[in-house]
Amino acid sequence: MLRSTFHAHTVKEAFLSAQTKKFDLFLLASRFDDGSGEELCRGLREFDSQTPIMFFSGNASETDRRNGIAAGAMAYFAKPDSETVAETITRLSAQRVR
Repeated sequence: MLRSTFHAHTVKEAFLSAQTKKFDLFLLASRFDDGSGEELCRGLREFDSQTPIMFFSGNASETDRRNGIAAGAMAYFAKPDSETVAETITRLSAQRVR
């Protein structure tokens, strides 16, 4: 089970928080007020190669999905795919407990 959540409106805010706090999972949007989720994903991967990153976005094109995975995400879900997201989060939580 995830212990807490944090919501950022900007890439800068998310990146700074990720550098100072420990997260179990990064759940990203494709767009932020000051940049893209792909940009944030690449930045996160530069210093954290272990924490799972998933996109949950309204952009469902195959290009968006490929770009998100190429940036370092383990999964890319198109809204409204909440059942699949919940299953994936449950699986990741179980893996982290082991």
